Amino acid sequence: MNRNDKSARFYNPLFHILARIIFRLTLFIVMIYNKCISGITIIGRENLISPHKGSFLISNHTLYLDPAIIAHVIAPHRTCFTALEKTFNIFFIGTYIRCLGAFPISETMPVRFLIRNIKNIFKKGYYIHFFPEGELFHLNTRINNFKKGVFVFAFRLNKPVIPVTIIAAPRRFLNSTLNKFCSKVTIKIGKPVYPYLFKKKNLTIKQQILSMADYCRKVMEEDIKQKN
Repeated sequence: MNRNDKSARFYNPLFHILARIIFRLTLFIVMIYNKCISGITIIGRENLISPHKGSFLISNHTLYLDPAIIAHVIAPHRTCFTALEKTFNIFFIGTYIRCLGAFPISETMPVRFLIRNIKNIFKKGYYIHFFPEGELFHLNTRINNFKKGVFVFAFRLNKPVIPVTIIAAPRRFLNSTLNKFCSKVTIKIGKPVYPYLFKKKNLTIKQQILSMADYCRKVMEEDIKQKN
């Protein structure tokens, strides 16, 4: 299926009906998971500024259900998730994440094309979510180095980044196998981080962007350290 065919399917009204059904079903499953297994604790919900102002969410990628958990945490607001373009070519997975509001990114996509998409999403009153680590490291208690993509967009559009730390803690009465799926989950929503805080005359734009990325990573590392 070529890109035009995929675009036509995305704008098909029947696809949007299916997407709403799948999104609500996913939220329902996560609510059951929360109630019966993880007992998700949410800290700092008041730090979520209005999505209509335009802001990015970032999280560490440490659980298989991370996107669904984030969607549950910020409900009734919505977020669009970013995913590597190749992920959309995986049978079933590609359609499923698109139904959840994901959109593809790749290093070969023109920045202006991505900026246009991001602006259109902000106009709808959605957050835009990135996993700056890039890959999933299941139950990882360390924050790996961040890719700079989301921070480049934050600088280009002068929009804040809100760090959302996912902290999974093993339950003492479960073995290691069960804890892979039944860990206690805490979500810490940090205060918005604005690009202007890192704009300094003695630093290049690249250094400013990297400083912002490093600051957000350290904030999330501290969240995990305090919880553990």
